[in-house]
Amino acid sequence: MSTDGPLPIATDALEACATCGSKSLNRSGRTEVVRAFDVTYPVGGGGYSQATYTFSADVPAAVCGACGAAYLSAEALAAGEYLITRELVARGVGGGAAAKWLRKSAGMTREGLAVLLGVGPERVAEWEQDRELVDRATLLILGDLALDAVEGRTRTLDRLRVVDTPPTDVVHVRAA
Repeated sequence: MSTDGPLPIATDALEACATCGSKSLNRSGRTEVVRAFDVTYPVGGGGYSQATYTFSADVPAAVCGACGAAYLSAEALAAGEYLITRELVARGVGGGAAAKWLRKSAGMTREGLAVLLGVGPERVAEWEQDRELVDRATLLILGDLALDAVEGRTRTLDRLRVVDTPPTDVVHVRAA
């Protein structure tokens, strides 16, 4: 099966293949590749050389025994997206496609991310459309936001929100 487009989502309630109507769905054994995107970006600091990565993940699929159509559960799709997000962050991949993936993995709109980072939403759009390079510090923050979100944490988001919150009380700290 080609995975260039989105794969249908299967649920436990799926009783028949949406493509051919067969009730012969095998829910074990086969995996499908969830392909996120290809990204080319400058490496080596000077931007003189290019690297291309294709990000994909193998996840379990329910497969129709009659026509071969594959269906993913929401859990399998989320697991694939987590693996891709983790790999993007681990490799420090920059570029517009990666920035957009990480922002969406963090569950943020362009406007929401712009507010957190103290930039205009047009700057986020420029990053995502490869009209401007994402600086390293922003890429690190974006990676932390995405990992926190897919791992169920809010640490980076909370810290960014505190930075813009004016203090309301005097806090005394004493060393022990």
